[in-house]
Amino acid sequence: MKTHSLPLPGRVLLALSLLGLAAACASSSRSEGESPYAGDRPVVVQIQNRNFFDLLVFADSRAGQRRLGYVTGKGEEIFRIDPAFAVDELRIRVREMERGRECSQHYPGAPGQVIRIVVTETFARSQICF
Repeated sequence: MKTHSLPLPGRVLLALSLLGLAAACASSSRSEGESPYAGDRPVVVQIQNRNFFDLLVFADSRAGQRRLGYVTGKGEEIFRIDPAFAVDELRIRVREMERGRECSQHYPGAPGQVIRIVVTETFARSQICF
């Protein structure tokens, strides 16, 4: 019975390739649920929309303006902001898409900070409007 084997240079190359692949997989220090930001935790914005209207959510800082996304009527969303964007101060703006009304509030931009915003059935009475 004849067996097939790689010549010595081929076996060495295969072994080195497998070692390199194993080292690359092992050197990944970030697990699946961890923040992708360089060692800093993101600023987390949790929006609970008790209103029937859909909301558009923005974040403003010295670094610029970003649209974070949508929150559907009677829905909830969580947005994550790179702490490098939220330097010193962060303004969160919430706009009713159907009516165009908008409210905003300022928050300190600290890495790992969790901002919780509840938009009530009456938009103008929501905590972000004061």
